[in-house]
Amino acid sequence: MWRELIRELAPDAGLGAPAEPGALRAAEDALGGPLPRAPAGLLAECDGALGPGGLDVVRETERIRRDNWPSAGSPPSPTSTCRSSP
Repeated sequence: MWRELIRELAPDAGLGAPAEPGALRAAEDALGGPLPRAPAGLLAECDGALGPGGLDVVRETERIRRDNWPSAGSPPSPTSTCRSSP
């Protein structure tokens, strides 16, 4: 479903292989709970997607885990799995 949608919206997008189940569990463990269903489903189909100019329009599971690791007791933002354009 997700791969087809991305291909429809951005035919030239570079799609990663599906995320390993262990990587998804590690991200959830590190972030303190389950990933929202839609991002988890997306990552299960393609672990990252690159748009024009190599812009990461969908971050890889490991990068989501690393970039959103709770610091100073602050929980990760619920929208932190998405990246907006500058």
